[in-house]
Amino acid sequence: MTRLRYGLNRGWRFRRGKARSSAAAEAWSVVDLPHCWNRTDTFQPDVEYYRGPGVYEHAFETPERVAGDGEWFLCSEGFYGLATLRLNGRRLGRFDGQYLGFECPVGRWLRHSDANELAIELTNECPDYVLPGTDNPDFLLFGGLAGRFWLEWRSTLCFDQRSLQVLTHEVTTDPRVEIRFALSGGAGQGLSARWILSDDLGQPVGEWEGEAAAGVAWCGLAQAVLWSPRTPRLYHVRAELRQGDELLDTVTVRFGLRQVDFTSAGLSLNGEPCELRGFNRHECLPGLGNALPQWLHREDARTIRQLGGNFVRLSHYPQHSEFLDACDEEGLMIYAEIASWKSVRGGRWLRRARTQMESMIRRDRNHPSIVLWGMGNESQHRRAFVALSDIIHDLDPSRPSIYAENHLYRARRARTLGMPDVWGCNYEVEVLDEVREHCRTGAVVISEACNQQAERGALEAERAQVKAIKDLWVALADKEYVVGHALWSFNDYPTMFRRRYVRFTGKFDAWRQPKLAASLFKARYYEQPFVEVIGPWGDTEPGAPVRLDLFTNCARVTVVAGDRQITFDPAGLHRELELPFAAVALSAVGLHAAGNVHCELRPFGPAAALRARALPVGEESDGWHDLRLRAVDDCGETVTAWNGLVGLEGRGPVELSSFNVRGEVVVAKGTGRAIARRTGPGAAVVEVRAAGLDPGRVELPENLRPRVQAAGALEPYTRPEWG
Repeated sequence: MTRLRYGLNRGWRFRRGKARSSAAAEAWSVVDLPHCWNRTDTFQPDVEYYRGPGVYEHAFETPERVAGDGEWFLCSEGFYGLATLRLNGRRLGRFDGQYLGFECPVGRWLRHSDANELAIELTNECPDYVLPGTDNPDFLLFGGLAGRFWLEWRSTLCFDQRSLQVLTHEVTTDPRVEIRFALSGGAGQGLSARWILSDDLGQPVGEWEGEAAAGVAWCGLAQAVLWSPRTPRLYHVRAELRQGDELLDTVTVRFGLRQVDFTSAGLSLNGEPCELRGFNRHECLPGLGNALPQWLHREDARTIRQLGGNFVRLSHYPQHSEFLDACDEEGLMIYAEIASWKSVRGGRWLRRARTQMESMIRRDRNHPSIVLWGMGNESQHRRAFVALSDIIHDLDPSRPSIYAENHLYRARRARTLGMPDVWGCNYEVEVLDEVREHCRTGAVVISEACNQQAERGALEAERAQVKAIKDLWVALADKEYVVGHALWSFNDYPTMFRRRYVRFTGKFDAWRQPKLAASLFKARYYEQPFVEVIGPWGDTEPGAPVRLDLFTNCARVTVVAGDRQITFDPAGLHRELELPFAAVALSAVGLHAAGNVHCELRPFGPAAALRARALPVGEESDGWHDLRLRAVDDCGETVTAWNGLVGLEGRGPVELSSFNVRGEVVVAKGTGRAIARRTGPGAAVVEVRAAGLDPGRVELPENLRPRVQAAGALEPYTRPEWG
């Protein structure tokens, strides 16, 4: 009998407060996982997010007792905080979600073919030894079960998935795959292991079979395609454990073949020069907190690739496996790090950090996208870095260590110079020529840069953000040992540090709507012809000057507005234009060696109405809808000068991800976004309203996955095992 998995994600009861609180406690609500209890108390000035306990309860039935020797485990994806588990009234222990999840044997206490009661009391107000180890970092410690839960049955003799490691050798000449593994449940008589390698189309490309006690398997690969941002080719290993003719266990691991070398002469990927270019990412979105659905993780990865980026720093904690899977598929390279923020130290904190580092590496080391393991952010502790570096080099010697340093003088004082394999520099670009001497490889990554704030729609602030990025690129132009950079940050994020509430440092806003800086990044790194003109072309007197921003990677651009035509050779990817307004479409044509490209700005009048559209989010949408909002004039043109709050109201089986208790979302430069979820069949309508504008409405199409099980029954847990 191979593994059985059943999801436990639907129909939980939740309330804030302790399990045995008074009758005046918050009322119960019904929620699905993943869930965050800070959905409407973040991203808002003067609103402090809830810190404290919350209780989840779930009733479920298990299938009949499984034949054969084995054990049931309760497993979870990652979340923040300490959780106390009870199953059928029995306390199973207290677990640290550590952003990575946990597993717990529960077979002794399951009631087979009968009702079971699972209760979890969780808190996001933790002792200072729970990572990140500081009560108020510059990001929120979201509360809630932000990962999925499932039951898993395994044979007593099975593969230890934490030990599974796929190593690749000689990838640029004669690719070979080494698979290291171990068994759980001790040794057994007549155990054999079979490993079948296949490509993304399911075609076999290699095979090994031998004694399971060997602990290692070797396979050659014919006509292998290497993994890179341009060719993110992936392969699969399926493992079978047998005792005689009986199949005991199967697992699947996904991997890619690539060779990454950090040196003082630059970064080499598969023997070719490569530059890291990308962003720091926080895992959150207004109205959802950190409980993002799978498709939003994948959208973030796709958006970065569509800008021409190839690099993401996961700041400042392990992030969801779905995002790592998406980075594998999109060809994004990852700098992963344990949870920290100016909090690296010894004692109980270091014991937790060692556990988290080991768990993160064991969970994620088969992802080809990961190229760096991060030991901490903006803190210095020699003994901690020695311990964490030893774990990295023991569990995954193929990838270098790094930590992000923002004060060289503090690193010198703490004697952490020379500790990392690659130097991570936060902001201190003036010391780059010195720090290159203080790491083992001589390579430097700009781990954070350009934290200029710019609220979307505040055009002068957005232009200042653009200037900060251009200044950085100039400063790095002649430093080949700087192998890449991660801008701070990809998206705006909430924080209570110094009561800032929201940090508008993103090149996208919190809803992933682009600012000018995103267009600048695309102008530099996008490989296809690109031209874009952005600005408020409308609702003003004819002949009045209008400031516009043009971004392009083209050699020559012609801008036409009415009878006015300007042709110029752009310099520096970005140019500010000031043109007299004419109530006609403004067009820009870019000349590029790969072909011409065109964009257009249509004139608009005063804002008159709101419009909403529901976009599909993929076949496995599970009821989710991506709502795009627009403020339009009487002719239906988007009014890019309109900024404001828009109220949402759902009618029928619909749940809305508004970010405050008033049910509002932000619209800036005439566009905005909201996330909605259909919760059942029937007419589901979302209405949008704002003062002075005619309301809009959109009906959500049916996109629920078909479900055949009865309410409260277990659903198969279908996520691939390779994450």
